[in-house]
Amino acid sequence: METSIPCFFFFPPKSAGMSTTLSENGNFIERIYAFPSIDSTNEYAKKLSSLPQNGVFIIKADVQTCGKGRRGKSFFSSVRGGLWVSIISPIEDISLHFSQNRAISLAICNSILKYYPDAPIRIKWPNDIYWNDKKIAGILLEPMPQSTKHIIIGFGLNVNISETAFPDSLKNIASSLLIESNQITPIDHLLKSIAEQFCFLKAQTVEKSHSQYKSLLYRAGKPARINGNSGIFESVTNDGFFELKTQKGIERFASGTVSFSF
Repeated sequence: METSIPCFFFFPPKSAGMSTTLSENGNFIERIYAFPSIDSTNEYAKKLSSLPQNGVFIIKADVQTCGKGRRGKSFFSSVRGGLWVSIISPIEDISLHFSQNRAISLAICNSILKYYPDAPIRIKWPNDIYWNDKKIAGILLEPMPQSTKHIIIGFGLNVNISETAFPDSLKNIASSLLIESNQITPIDHLLKSIAEQFCFLKAQTVEKSHSQYKSLLYRAGKPARINGNSGIFESVTNDGFFELKTQKGIERFASGTVSFSF
């Protein structure tokens, strides 16, 4: 079933496969799919035959049974209270995927800061959002199998999840907006803000968006280690390379897992 509505976010009745076409501020959100439970929003996105032309599609689930993280790892999303979302977005060239990574990272940060202006929110390169030294969100970008002109931006954000809901293996490294703020955050309003911010930021100039991105980098200027190399985390280039200052000079890395010394 498809329904056109004039404004605001609308999620159809909790029935798998329902979709909604929105008309708001130039149709930047073309369609939303909402599910009470799904294996993975990214996997569902890969199966869609219809794709957005100018705006974006959003796939949202209350629960994911097989959430996906980087490098084939599982992603904790099997409880209610989080934003488990995939955005299908047009992209001119898949090699420019960092522009979309930057846009969703800033969109999540800016939207959290709207609710909690003093929150110590930072972007941990390449795909995590931290509150102080604990992860509250993860991002996973994947190509669309049937289109080189679209990309899937998956993200999971721990919103109204209590400390007891986290498995023991994550309690010391992960957190949620609820735990950190001691407040309930309206999930659908938060998603609306993230989607609006994402569509705005991905159209913004690189100079402006990357300046903000760098200002929010987690532990910039601190000792770091990546792919067996140690040094000082210098910055991230505007095309997404991690810059490490070593005895050899500035070395750049396109991917890797970063660890920091405390």
